[in-house]
Amino acid sequence: MSSVQYAIIVLLVISIAISGAALWMISGTPKDVADEQSVADLSNKVDGLSDKVDSITSTLSGVEQTQSQILEALGQTTPAQLTVTSLSVTPSSVEIGEEATVTVTIANTGGESGTKSVSLEIDGSSVGTEDVTVPANSTTTATFSVTRETAGTYTLSADGASTALTVTEGPAEEPIKIGMSASMSGAFERNGLYQMRGAKWAVNYINEEFGGVNGRPLELIAYDDESAPSTGAQLYRKLIYDDKVDWLAGPYSSGITKAVVPIVEEAGIPMLGTGASSGDIWRGKNRRWVVQTYSASRNYPKTAIKLSAEKGYKDIAVLYTSTEAEITHFEGAKDWIEQNDLNLVHSASFPKGTTNFGPIIQKVIAAKPDTLLVNSRITIPIINALGITDMDEIKFVWFSTGVMTEDFREGAQGDLEMGVASQAAWLPTAKLESATIGVTNQEFIDGYVEMFDEQPDYHVLNGVTSITLLYGGFQYSLEQAGELRRDLVRDWLFDVELDRTLQGPYGVVDLGEPDAGLQQKKSLLCIQWQKDDEGNYVQEVIYPFHSATADPLPPYHELHG
Repeated sequence: MSSVQYAIIVLLVISIAISGAALWMISGTPKDVADEQSVADLSNKVDGLSDKVDSITSTLSGVEQTQSQILEALGQTTPAQLTVTSLSVTPSSVEIGEEATVTVTIANTGGESGTKSVSLEIDGSSVGTEDVTVPANSTTTATFSVTRETAGTYTLSADGASTALTVTEGPAEEPIKIGMSASMSGAFERNGLYQMRGAKWAVNYINEEFGGVNGRPLELIAYDDESAPSTGAQLYRKLIYDDKVDWLAGPYSSGITKAVVPIVEEAGIPMLGTGASSGDIWRGKNRRWVVQTYSASRNYPKTAIKLSAEKGYKDIAVLYTSTEAEITHFEGAKDWIEQNDLNLVHSASFPKGTTNFGPIIQKVIAAKPDTLLVNSRITIPIINALGITDMDEIKFVWFSTGVMTEDFREGAQGDLEMGVASQAAWLPTAKLESATIGVTNQEFIDGYVEMFDEQPDYHVLNGVTSITLLYGGFQYSLEQAGELRRDLVRDWLFDVELDRTLQGPYGVVDLGEPDAGLQQKKSLLCIQWQKDDEGNYVQEVIYPFHSATADPLPPYHELHG
């Protein structure tokens, strides 16, 4: 039995005894001996007893408050009695990720020091426990720090005490602005719109999959340059000085790009030459802020020549139309033939309107080349002239353009189109992947169709590649400095070499070189007319091998001998 219980019992016994004595005295007094004095004395005694009973009753009603005094009188102390009396949170409303402090107050009403384990719960789940020691007849607090990563209202509780914490989204992070012009009208409308949609898809993908860059969303600001270089120049000034963008994607076409590059270089803002194939924009200009993402026109024959080297086709013949573009292709072909230790055994140009190719092809046959490269939009007369000659030595036939069409197939005699190769910037069947955002070609196609309800063509990839390369530069800058810096993003764009983008390899001439920024690594896909298992003509990617969908066919002369 505790000392408190003992004291209460003693008081109850005394109370009962006094009350019983009073009743005995009243009931036991004879009527015949009572007189006024005795009655008065008896009344006084009863009143005294009543006062004592009232005092005892008052003591019993406050026994919880006076038990320490009772026990002290008996030489005893009360044990520790610990309870949580309140819980508060400061501030009561925070943003996602912001810290709030929870204060739990513990009271000890006992006469001895005690320790209590206090557990804080958020929505019923424990998030922390603290052992708290409280001196006798005192209060102490325990504090907890909490953060939440999802907006909402949360219930904080500890031993029955509770309060609410509100978590809000907070203000939106300032977006990372990327500017570009696109030909949404005029001569380049179709291709310009495709390019802009590619950029929009990439911005949307990065925002949804990665939450933007370092918590900041990407924002694309695009204007219509009306397919005009002068309008493009005005718009890039607006993007730089009015919209205050820090990053730029280039317009479609070499002409408009040429007009805006000096403005961008003067402002010192990284820009990707998204849709410019002319190497003259970079060659000998020592660019410091603009890189070429599109394959330079001089590189168009590159994949055909590298494939020839891989196959051991050492001797090359080149035919080309005597126009500026095709002459550029021929100059590039000569460079790549030399770099791959091959032999240029024959070359010849012809006017744009040429129709009789018999004598021209006879000279090609006489040179006995392994590979015939044709840089011309004239295709059907050339392939038909080749078909009526003895071409025992020709193993590979490649045209720069115009042969991957139904018109070419219908115009070619017999099945001469079988085995003819060409180049493409992109094909939906190619085995491609972005090294910077980890998306495969098919994943891109699925996402693009879902977003725009149309199939992409290769111009779309111009916009996709520019944004995904910028994203790679952003990640590099964050790794190096913890922030986005123009110079670091620029350095990455000039220095990095990637084997894989959704448009193939990427790599430009180093910063500080005369041709700085000129695309030199990217090569177009080499594609070839083949037949599927059911005998239908299909276009297959045959080079680079890591992107190929089929092996190259046997030598052309074997297919048509």
